[in-house]
Amino acid sequence: MLRSRLAQIALSVWCFPTLLQACPVCHSETGDAVRAGIQAGLGTNFIAATSPLLVVLLIIFAVTGRKS
Repeated sequence: MLRSRLAQIALSVWCFPTLLQACPVCHSETGDAVRAGIQAGLGTNFIAATSPLLVVLLIIFAVTGRKS
């Protein structure tokens, strides 16, 4: 069942690739502006988003990594 569904999806993507390009926003000035904004601050946003996880991991390591 799942295999036949995946085959149908793959066949439809292969046969109708223009349907994948039907997004009216992606190929417009708005889409270009959004992509430019994402790429401009990607590194800073990545660091800001992952730094809390790093802090939590350091705290967990400090608590559990101590030898008595």
